[in-house]
Amino acid sequence: MIRDAVIRASGIAQVVAAGLLAVMGARFGVTGVLFAMRERAPTLDGAAAPPPPRSASPTATTAPVPTPAGAQVKSGAALRVSLVVTGGPDRSELRVDGVKVGSTPYVGEVTCKAGESVRLELLPPKGLPIAHERKCLPGTIRVGD
Repeated sequence: MIRDAVIRASGIAQVVAAGLLAVMGARFGVTGVLFAMRERAPTLDGAAAPPPPRSASPTATTAPVPTPAGAQVKSGAALRVSLVVTGGPDRSELRVDGVKVGSTPYVGEVTCKAGESVRLELLPPKGLPIAHERKCLPGTIRVGD
């Protein structure tokens, strides 16, 4: 009789412990997601400046990137931004600041300093290279459609 009560009590204790671990894991998961969202949505201090004029050249283009609302980021701070490249011929080699990162179409992340320009080069299998320059701002750098 005592043995049965101890076995029942140990089973209940295991269920309670598993429940507490699940609640603790969910809390850490939610905290991590909220922290990552806060880190990925900063804005640049001097974001009120007008965007640079667009170039008429088809090989070098700059497009203003809207700055998302969020925390302020100082110019020169290291950022990790998403990069989406859909322009140029498929299977073109993609270089970011001279470093090969993959081929198009490309979706990934790059690290840059806030306010500095990022040079993107598309090297198609045949034809001339296509160069783009974008400002490093919080959010997503898009090239193409």
